[in-house]
Amino acid sequence: LSDGPRFIKLASEINKNKPIVLIKAGRSAQGQRAVMSHTGSLAPASAVFSAACEQSGIIAVESIREFFNMAKLFQLGIMKPLQRMIILTNAGGPAVVTTDLIDLSRSLSLLELKTETKDSLRKALPPMAAVNNPVDIIGDALCTRYESALKILIEEKDADAIVTLLTPQLMTETEATAKLLAEYRKKKPIIPIFLGGTVIEGGLAELRNNGMINFTFPKDAVEALDNLARNADKIYSKLAQTSVPLPSKTPKVQTEKMLSYRDTLSLFRKYGLKLPGILLMEKKDIAGVVKNIVTATKIAGNDVGADLGTGTPIVYTLKAISPDVIHKTDMGAVKLGLKTLADIENAWNEIVNNVISKKPDAVFEGMLLEKMVAGKEIIIGMKRDAVFGPTVLFGLGGIFTEALKDTSLRIAPIDKKDALEMIRGIRGINILSGLRGEKPVNFDGLADIISKISRLAIENPEIKEIDLNPVMANQDDAIIVDVRVMI
Repeated sequence: LSDGPRFIKLASEINKNKPIVLIKAGRSAQGQRAVMSHTGSLAPASAVFSAACEQSGIIAVESIREFFNMAKLFQLGIMKPLQRMIILTNAGGPAVVTTDLIDLSRSLSLLELKTETKDSLRKALPPMAAVNNPVDIIGDALCTRYESALKILIEEKDADAIVTLLTPQLMTETEATAKLLAEYRKKKPIIPIFLGGTVIEGGLAELRNNGMINFTFPKDAVEALDNLARNADKIYSKLAQTSVPLPSKTPKVQTEKMLSYRDTLSLFRKYGLKLPGILLMEKKDIAGVVKNIVTATKIAGNDVGADLGTGTPIVYTLKAISPDVIHKTDMGAVKLGLKTLADIENAWNEIVNNVISKKPDAVFEGMLLEKMVAGKEIIIGMKRDAVFGPTVLFGLGGIFTEALKDTSLRIAPIDKKDALEMIRGIRGINILSGLRGEKPVNFDGLADIISKISRLAIENPEIKEIDLNPVMANQDDAIIVDVRVMI
């Protein structure tokens, strides 16, 4: 491709009348080299080329399978986006799979059928049939039952298409049903998905004889429809959003609260988990505590001392401890990089003012004063699943937590060997192993925290969630800097 602007202009004009589908080769480093060896020219950068396709309305697909499935869609005469789907099926399993695919797609949705439509379906179908969407006419359906349902569903004006699933069961009339779909496609787009390999060959031949095609699997059809409608906003039925019946009885409210810092400290000590810092109850306590830190005094069982005589100043962090402060940064409840007594006292005032301005009735347990620790930010968490019990999460913390979502997950119990596998299971393991001469972090220390959190969660079933974010990991240690326990 040598003239990018002309390519975009031409593609934009063509797309007004006929969709363009494109499969781009040479997206990987090896692929780029292959392109160069075959064509003697460098392929455009993938990101730039993707943007050009998006701008000009080209449907860019990632596989040859997707490429041919788009051609199938066009062969059915479907050139414009269709979004609101009805599923008609003679088997529940494939219908649920198709429902999942549609619901999880970028652009498609299942239509909530009108009450009168469902009433008509109940009258026309056997009692065992499901008349919501998907409409399941059950396994003994003859061609006539497909027709009874289609006559009613065709009248749903808000439906863009009917995805029709057929599986070969004892009573299934494959060829006759294929002929029927060819007739009804004149009234509304029909997407055939006949499953069954050689058993359904007769039906596939009938589809071809009538100018139709078959999608081999539900994913093929849904993916093609989603690609065609990829730039359209997803449409949700207003009825679908309110169709879940309200419970007849008011459910019992389960109160959830954050465990106090003192109780958390006590609990963690039982499992050999250290929490650094000193909890200050009043501002006037700051001077005495800082003096003790400077003289390397052991306070509250934690070595928080440092030697100012070396000329290396201590840098402190001050944060509010309160059940009303869940996300400290959002509330302005944490101050970093404090170097002097005046810095800490000013930070105390700022934190109190920040929290009270956002939550006037906030209750303070105190302020936690910590030495700032250098290292890589890690998140270690536990969440109690209703089915599997305690699940433990490990991943990169700080800004990487939400941005990359690079985590690994295990179900407790987890020993140190399992924990080390978790750590090595994240994509960003090189960040922890040491890049460009950096020292690797203390994997054993991280594994120790993970295994102890696993045991703690198993032995304390009242705990719902644990959030250690961040844990600061360096070559010497892994230190829990912030903790939240929900019970």
